[in-house]
Amino acid sequence: MKRLVLAGMGPGDPAYATQRVEEWKKLLPRRLTTREMPLKEILAALESYHEDTLVLLSGDSGFHSLAKLLVERFQGVYKITLEPGISSVSALAAKMGVRYDDAYLLSLHGKETAIVPVVAYHQKVFALTGGTQKAHEVCRSLQEAGLGALRVSVGEALCCPGERVVSGTAQELAKERFLDLSVLLVEHPEAVDPHRPLADSEFLRAQVPMTKQEVRWLSLQILGVLPSDVVWDVGAGTGSVSVELARRAFQRIVYAVEMKEDALALCRQNRIRHGAYNLTVVAGEAPGALQDLPSPDKVFIGGTKGGMSEILDTVWAKNPACVVVLNAVSLQSLEEGIGYCRRHGIHLEATLVQAARSRTLGAYDLMMGQNPVYILRLQKEATS
Repeated sequence: MKRLVLAGMGPGDPAYATQRVEEWKKLLPRRLTTREMPLKEILAALESYHEDTLVLLSGDSGFHSLAKLLVERFQGVYKITLEPGISSVSALAAKMGVRYDDAYLLSLHGKETAIVPVVAYHQKVFALTGGTQKAHEVCRSLQEAGLGALRVSVGEALCCPGERVVSGTAQELAKERFLDLSVLLVEHPEAVDPHRPLADSEFLRAQVPMTKQEVRWLSLQILGVLPSDVVWDVGAGTGSVSVELARRAFQRIVYAVEMKEDALALCRQNRIRHGAYNLTVVAGEAPGALQDLPSPDKVFIGGTKGGMSEILDTVWAKNPACVVVLNAVSLQSLEEGIGYCRRHGIHLEATLVQAARSRTLGAYDLMMGQNPVYILRLQKEATS
């Protein structure tokens, strides 16, 4: 089997390449380099000629999207070896005099991944940019999400003759223009812990109904949100569920849909209060307000105003594999949910929750019961 070596060349200047890379250059005269060849040509060359080949990657082979692609594509075709190099992340960290063992590392190069969710919940983020996500565009997205005051440092053409390292706020750097392959350091000292559940007392609510914390926590557990999930909260109310959904889906955007003006105002306030910058508040009535939202992986339904069937139809038209959890307080809502599942062959799991909290009255501590709530988990395509 022919050999394919994926070697990191470092951030720029050939002087940063390791001795091992120089040795591979001597051993494998046939080489392809990402700095001189587009991706299509590299793939075509590797597919057409199964010869011993050295692919030279910018930065470090362990933090390069092409290395991952080539390993997946040619495993079993070539004997693959990865050689590490100095990454642009380590180069920028050294120039800034900061450590990065406590940082979140993210590659935005050629991806649709959003930086806002990651920055919202991490104090220090390094991100590689390029393609459709250039450094100034990333800074603009931070500004639009309400994070324009964060300190950002951009390393452009690191270890090359045109090297530039610039620091400022995201709002300031959004006005600049940076080359394709730049690396960012975003500092967010006030980032919140996405793993900490929130009590009812931590939310602003006024007179707007709010899902109680015991029901909220159990509903989220049953829904099973993953960090990479796109999530809808339909009938968001105060946003208490929305905020906790955003914490669990901390790599993506959560959409809170609400029609009432007073609830919308509270939802936006709670978003800022709890640092849920990956939460987008959508004003409108479901199902109409759902039409332009991206396909969801998980959906929570807290209120429907009688349109439950139409909302569920819209959800599964977007993604037949989506998991839905809805809360039913009234027997009518419970009946509507069960009836829909029976008519459409939906897999249903129901849980009845009736919690009680202690309250001190004089010399006694009494348990004060809350209204019972049915938690329904619905899935169109039941999995084992």
